Formats: sequence, structure tokens, C-alpha cells
Amino acid sequence: MKIKLIICSVFAMLFMIAAAPQTKVAAQKAGDIVGGYAEIAVTSKEAKSFAAYALRARSKHEHKKFTLVKIVKAEKQLVAGENYRVCMDVRQGRQKASRVTAVVYENLKNKRKLTNWKTGECTDL
Repeated sequence: MKIKLIICSVFAMLFMIAAAPQTKVAAQKAGDIVGGYAEIAVTSKEAKSFAAYALRARSKHEHKKFTLVKIVKAEKQLVAGENYRVCMDVRQGRQKASRVTAVVYENLKNKRKLTNWKTGECTDL
């Protein structure tokens, strides 16, 4: 009886070890890697929505109007909620367009907050 239990335990461990890499690959393909950013399409509704939110929040904070020129790169990160990192070209008033990277956090209750805004090339924030 003990030998059967040991053999079953060994097979169960081997199965779990063999299945683990496949599970990680499936998660990477889905873009749901906890802790890492996964790229999303710059033309997606998601990217446009979070870029627009970032611009509204920054405009309100600075008391100056920011407008979107172009989304350059968009990514999301699965945390306790989601972080959206959007690199975009924006214009402040009539000034020349500049590149910024913004991070918007959306909690599990779908409440959003602009957590970072940095001027310059696309950067990891």
C-alpha cells in the first residue's frame, strides 16, 4: 500500500513539473503575467481610453489643456487591479508636441488614478 502511494506521489510531482512551463507560456500569450507589462495595441479602445484619462487628469492637475497627438506605445500590467502605461505624443496648448509616458492605475472597482507622468522618450516607470 505504501509503495502505491509513493508511486502515485512521484507521478503527480512529475506531471506538475511537466505542466508548469506550458502554463507559463499560456499566461504570456494571454498577456496576463503578474508583475510584468504586456503590450496592447495602440489603436485599441483600452489604450485610447487610458490615454484620454491620463490627459484629463494631467490637464486638471496642471490647470492647462493637454491634447493627444499620437499614442506611440501602450502596455498593461496585472497587479491588484491593472496598471496601464501609455507612451504618447501630447501638445500643451499651442506648444510643440512632446513625448510623455503616463501610468494609470485601475483598481478592482474600476476606479482610475494617474500615478505617474514623465516627459521624454518612452520609459519604464
